[in-house]
Amino acid sequence: MKQEPFTFQDSKSTAWTGMLSSPDIPTEKVVILGHGFLSHQHSRTNRRLTDHLVSQKIATLRFDWDGMGNSPSRFTDITVGKCCHQLEEAIAALHASHYARIGVIGSSFGGLITTLVGGNNSSIHAIGLKCPVVDFPTILQNRLGEQGMHQWKKTNTIPNPQKGLNPIPLNFSFFEECTRYNTLMAATHIQAPTRIVHGDHDETVPLEQVQSLFQSIQTQKDLAIMKGANHQFGQPEDFENMTMLLTQWIKE
Repeated sequence: MKQEPFTFQDSKSTAWTGMLSSPDIPTEKVVILGHGFLSHQHSRTNRRLTDHLVSQKIATLRFDWDGMGNSPSRFTDITVGKCCHQLEEAIAALHASHYARIGVIGSSFGGLITTLVGGNNSSIHAIGLKCPVVDFPTILQNRLGEQGMHQWKKTNTIPNPQKGLNPIPLNFSFFEECTRYNTLMAATHIQAPTRIVHGDHDETVPLEQVQSLFQSIQTQKDLAIMKGANHQFGQPEDFENMTMLLTQWIKE
């Protein structure tokens, strides 16, 4: 496997640098890997998918969503719109680099961004969604509760998922922006063959939301529901099955 930095930017000269992993022989096929909320480009899922895909002679590009990981922006200013724009720019940059066939696999929050962009970009050849976020406002409200939402609006901070650490700065306008997106409507415009992999014990994204997303997709599609699997696919066999299901779909 050959790994090298890949930098892309928009018309405002905002630049992002990710990791491009390629097989030893030249390929025109590449998959963009989108990580989850509060994660980063080198997540366990992204690394394992890279191993699988490169072994199938398919390159991968992974990068940090704007405001996360080592991206140049602050997490407090993150927006869904910025992340969608970033994915669009990554697709355009890969096309300019002579990759003719481009797929996208999005995990959780990355699945939300992939769905929104996938419904508006006909140049994507295949899509994989791992436990995709569908209705983020409801998920945030359920996670934080009424008091937590009030505190978020008052302080522009959210609780740190690692208990005992300081709250994380995040503008409340992020929640307000999320309410303006209709993920199910975007899904009706997806043209690329799409597979969703979800666990029936997912404690973050309700199964019924994912089933609604699947019903909204009008193109070739597949829904793989893994019994007993949670949002992290924490059991080794669940994790390996999930990555293989996504790899096989992309390859096909």
